[in-house]
Amino acid sequence: MLSTETVLNMLTGADGSNSAGKFSLLNRSGNIESFTIPTIMAPADEKGDPLKKNTNVDSTDRLHVRIISNSLHSKYFFVGDVARGKDGLVEPQTDEKTQIIENKSTSDLHFVNILTGLAIAAIKRFTDEIGEAKTLNVNVPYYGGLPIKEFKEMGGEGFLNRILGRHTIEFLDGLHQGITVILIIDTGEIYIEGATTQMSLTNNIVEGKIVDIDGVADKLDDGDYVVGDLGAGSSDIALFEHDGLNGTSSTNYSFGTNLFIDRMITEIAALPDFDDIRTILEESGENNKSPYTNRDEFMKRVIKPVIEQMITTELKEAKEKGAKVKETKDKDNGPKFTASWGMRRNVDVTDIVLKHMKDYYDGALKLLQNFSITKAQNANNFFLVGGGLLFAYPYFKDIDYFQLPPKEMILESPFFTSRAYLIAAKLEEELKTVSN
Repeated sequence: MLSTETVLNMLTGADGSNSAGKFSLLNRSGNIESFTIPTIMAPADEKGDPLKKNTNVDSTDRLHVRIISNSLHSKYFFVGDVARGKDGLVEPQTDEKTQIIENKSTSDLHFVNILTGLAIAAIKRFTDEIGEAKTLNVNVPYYGGLPIKEFKEMGGEGFLNRILGRHTIEFLDGLHQGITVILIIDTGEIYIEGATTQMSLTNNIVEGKIVDIDGVADKLDDGDYVVGDLGAGSSDIALFEHDGLNGTSSTNYSFGTNLFIDRMITEIAALPDFDDIRTILEESGENNKSPYTNRDEFMKRVIKPVIEQMITTELKEAKEKGAKVKETKDKDNGPKFTASWGMRRNVDVTDIVLKHMKDYYDGALKLLQNFSITKAQNANNFFLVGGGLLFAYPYFKDIDYFQLPPKEMILESPFFTSRAYLIAAKLEEELKTVSN
């Protein structure tokens, strides 16, 4: 059993996304393991939910935490899914021009999400080391990033200085109820989002060793190339030339999936199929205007299961036939999306979903093509990653010129940035070992 004073060492990569924070860690086998926490939170107190539950839940469910940090004023938070429907709910805001209101580097929402995610990563990595005291002391250098424009304007020092230090995260509910994680962050690196993502296109970590991914590295050696990271709140596009990142041309656009998700939710909630639901709510004085309390819930219930099944089926058929499968565009054989609200179950919302997916795809394609034409004229390869790729996968999967990740890795696409930060952390660790 470890002493409560024993300090353990851990490597992670943290991507503070505007939909869900992405976290990648090296598990006990030395392989990359990733998870998400929805980027939503609400203020809490020390009591929380009187009906606490720490069985039959996932590690990121019911995250009622107490955080002690010199970088935060408040101490008690509901983080992720458990914040749904709570008073004071906070999530990244998007207006009709898809402008994110608050910078990630100054956002308490992203800061709380990241600290909570790092604490969960520590528990996942050191489950066997948790003793009777239920306390982990973990030294973890911080490897994360900021959007290209924000990095250009503000640099990474402000956020890095904020997260350096000692942070105590106590879990008051959920699977980890009663466990306290003390994060000791003495050093770290803030990268440019998108500019680092290419590392996870070419590399993986298997049993603690960095390995190359077949077929991609050669393309990066084939002249200039571009990596487009399509996110929830913004899209980062990085141009790499013979001498490295072109910091002038590389940029990020205030264009992401959040706005289109909001439009889907609004239109679905207003369907005549749900007229009786809305009437019941109005007559009872309830203020519920949607079956979904936040974007992440909508994505989990409506979009992700269909997209994941589509990709899984493609992989299975390709393996069985020994050839790449080309999906039919026939609407009758295409993806089907359904929504449920109370006693109204499985209402077909395919037309609404595909309409806004197509609008997002068209907008993203326009940005990508414009960048290619005006800033990356000599690029032989233009790679796409990020959650936006999966969000509109029915359209992106048949795109010309722009390249998707290998099919077997495409479901990992939302984690490419956090994986890249972890790979960078591993490289840094190895360099220090060699120099010593």
